[in-house]
Amino acid sequence: MKKNSKFQLINGVFTPDDAKKILNSMIINKIQYHDLEGFSNNIRFSLNPSHSKKRIEELNDMKSTINQLLNEIQSNEQVVELKCEFEIKIK
Repeated sequence: MKKNSKFQLINGVFTPDDAKKILNSMIINKIQYHDLEGFSNNIRFSLNPSHSKKRIEELNDMKSTINQLLNEIQSNEQVVELKCEFEIKIK
């Protein structure tokens, strides 16, 4: 079994609007995951959801920064190249 595997999730050129849709969708899904994870851990195990809350804040800040950047270039008829790779490490 391989210990490390890399996957190319996104690799392409997009309009700023399409790039915003793709990135916002991914970030929103991560926010929903952390929201549900924090709630579940709090209810089931009485764990403090501070990690999930902190991560949600970071993701919301990231989303705002990305949206601001893409909104600024939207009127310039530019395109955006997105590359997103992730790696799975078996430990």
